[in-house]
Amino acid sequence: AMLFMLQDSVLYPNAARITRQITNAIYTYSSGTDEVFSSAHSINETSASATERLWNDTKGRHIRALRKEAGTEHTEESPLPRLCAVIVDMTRVAHVDATAMQAFADIRCILREWAGPDTDLRFVGLNERVKDRFKRSDDYFQSLKSNELPRDEGYIVFDVLQTALYDSQTTDEDVHAKQ
Repeated sequence: AMLFMLQDSVLYPNAARITRQITNAIYTYSSGTDEVFSSAHSINETSASATERLWNDTKGRHIRALRKEAGTEHTEESPLPRLCAVIVDMTRVAHVDATAMQAFADIRCILREWAGPDTDLRFVGLNERVKDRFKRSDDYFQSLKSNELPRDEGYIVFDVLQTALYDSQTTDEDVHAKQ
């Protein structure tokens, strides 16, 4: 599991930056579900061939640049770990707006695309105001489900970090047992 501790409210001015920081860390320090091992200097490509990619898809180069800067590499000799959960500690977050809720939905979508559909985005330490925003967002997504429009799922929220980590460790063990 990866843990991110947010230090400030998530609002329109900083939501894109937070999304980018979290997704970049995910790409840098974990392996994707369809990612193949790379040689020392090749682009980390996924199993899709170059002819199947869009002409403007720069994700492989972006990931290679992130990993080069961080000094990480996904090779057979030193594979990066698979990600089962991302935990966002929001203890210091006083407020979130609608842009933040969309940013969290985007992060969850990117996370599941990268690490697989069973990967969770979990939240910890929400104050009452933020919990209310999450509940209203959940209610909205539930109404979308009933109308068969594009949909999202509810948020996984824990009161304390230890519970989210313990639940994450159980998930990690379950994944390793299946492999």
